[in-house]
Amino acid sequence: IPVKVLCIVSCYHIRVNLLDDSEELIQRLYFICQFLITFTDSKVPLADSFTTALSFVGIWALARKYLEQWLIWIVVDVVTTVLYFYKDIPFKASLYALYVVIAIIGYLKWKRQMKM
Repeated sequence: IPVKVLCIVSCYHIRVNLLDDSEELIQRLYFICQFLITFTDSKVPLADSFTTALSFVGIWALARKYLEQWLIWIVVDVVTTVLYFYKDIPFKASLYALYVVIAIIGYLKWKRQMKM
């Protein structure tokens, strides 16, 4: 539940443009990673916190319509796919593998549209 609260708060800040400073973004990501590493019962807290924090970067980049946000999502989805296979959750791993394909298609489509 704390992760969902952090996501909602960060999305609100992005929405109202309170999170324009990249240094502030980095500080928030560091806080999220430290929080999750400290207070989670995950067997792989570093990988879990990495994907969560990088997802926040992806949301931030998406809100600003950066092409590179697709590359962020590809990295997040690849790491999450491996993580779920490691945790022996094959259905979720397969879902994130599908997200990798969707993110690649999205990246190529956005890149093509930007050239027009």
